[in-house]
Amino acid sequence: MVKKIPLLTILLLFTMVSANAAEDIRFKATSKSSSGDELVLTGKLFKPHGDGPFPALVLMHGCNGVAQSYVSWAEKINSWGYVTLVLDSFAPRGHGNICENLAAVTFHTRVQDAYDAKAYLSQHPFVNRQRIGVMGWSHGGGATLASVSQSYLLNMLIVQGGGSKLPSLSNYLDKTGPFQAATAFYPWCAGILNDTVSPLLILAGEKDTWTPAGFCENAMPLEKPKNEIILKVYPNATHAFDMEMPDRVMYTHKMSYNRQATTDATDRVRAFLKKYLQE
Repeated sequence: MVKKIPLLTILLLFTMVSANAAEDIRFKATSKSSSGDELVLTGKLFKPHGDGPFPALVLMHGCNGVAQSYVSWAEKINSWGYVTLVLDSFAPRGHGNICENLAAVTFHTRVQDAYDAKAYLSQHPFVNRQRIGVMGWSHGGGATLASVSQSYLLNMLIVQGGGSKLPSLSNYLDKTGPFQAATAFYPWCAGILNDTVSPLLILAGEKDTWTPAGFCENAMPLEKPKNEIILKVYPNATHAFDMEMPDRVMYTHKMSYNRQATTDATDRVRAFLKKYLQE
């Protein structure tokens, strides 16, 4: 007689088999530590089942460091058939949270990290090196904009400081080429984004008081840019609208989870990535 296996047990076993566990990875950074020593960046890598090559995405966390919400996004996008790398720009530099000192790790430093991560992914045979994108939230969203816009990178150099040598995107592009797609959740927008080297999707909340959506609206180019730029502003959405957490106030800024905005943002991200990283 064949013993019947309970349905719940089957579902649990299926989940265990189908879920992709994160691999903790390390790779050499181009940037040096504050003492001038060699720096090793870390991250969490998710790989789809199979040999690939798969499109890939570098994920840039916010000023709060690598939180579960970013890992959840990495898992979600991984389930769509992408290699995802949650890059940690803070812990290797001795930081956990820089929300009270946003210049502790500058945008141009994080741009270097992003392109170092792109180079790292390109070394793997299971990654399609011609289909690598970048995606970030808040501070990581600003880093995303700086990764695809020279004018934004220079604006942030002025705001945050960072030495007398002006960084140039061409230094990164000559080595690895541009990201094939860029997505920024509620970034700090500055200047006019009329020189982007990659297609760009910006998702912002109308009631965001930390990184106001109006700044992004003012940053939209007046003429049609070389690469597509999409800005979606969600009514009644605050900063961190996609983080499924209780309502809270951080540094005087109210944050609330908005399920409707998150659902729409998820659909937009999926369609955007499919358009530029799969088709």
